Amino acid sequence: MVKAQLRRPAPPVACWVIASAFLFGVGGCKPKKPILKLRDLTLRSIGTKRVDLVLELDVFNPNLWDATLRRLDYKVSVFGVEFIQAGVESAPDKFKSMESRLLRVPASVNLRGIVEIARRARGAEVLECDMAGVAEFSVLGIPVPVELSQKSEIRRLRRPRWRFKRVRLPSGIRDPVKFVFEVTNPNSFALPTAGIRGRVLAGSDVLAEIEMPFKGRIAPGETRQVAFSLRLKPLGIAGALRTGWPGAKPVGFDGQFDLDPPISLRERAAARVKPK
Repeated sequence: MVKAQLRRPAPPVACWVIASAFLFGVGGCKPKKPILKLRDLTLRSIGTKRVDLVLELDVFNPNLWDATLRRLDYKVSVFGVEFIQAGVESAPDKFKSMESRLLRVPASVNLRGIVEIARRARGAEVLECDMAGVAEFSVLGIPVPVELSQKSEIRRLRRPRWRFKRVRLPSGIRDPVKFVFEVTNPNSFALPTAGIRGRVLAGSDVLAEIEMPFKGRIAPGETRQVAFSLRLKPLGIAGALRTGWPGAKPVGFDGQFDLDPPISLRERAAARVKPK
């Protein structure tokens, strides 16, 4: 008697390869590249050592299937100096078929780059920049890279300048200390402040930490007084007093303004983003 030989069902991976070959080979259907267009580059907060930006991209998925953004690398350079980087490489972001929506990507700023750009700008307030990036999508498991390249214009960005004015020491150990600073907005645009965060320093010693509402509008070129009534940290006071504070150590502020509404840095006459 001849035993019948039963074929084992093809494994899921093999089935997927066959289906993909039929769909994209025989069927002639190929995934289309999603379309990304730069909408804006917005300034959310600005300080002495930190600048928070958000890159805003309009994303459209022209496919009949979902497109998943798995990674995005984006860089902005001025005068060949790279000073903004934005990227997504954490949880995948899925765009449904024919979906169009805004993608916001936090961006980091190279502060040394800002200084170098300021040296080369020679007073210019609007700077031409090169923007380039790669977005890595997948459609039905198939990689679909989209390259971005454009020239655009953005407003020149400068950090606020802080200067210590005076301090009023407490009469009692439980009384707050009042620090008065002057802050100057050196930018060509106003800063609509919503809050302030940071640290009051005596040299490298942290005297106090600040996080408080600060609603207002600092006009271009305006210098404004900012006063803090603070209870100092005991360790910070001890370290400062050991080296002769007040007087021997310079008092400074390391912090930033939170802005509301965010400020657009992109000029509206910018060139289009062209997927390749």
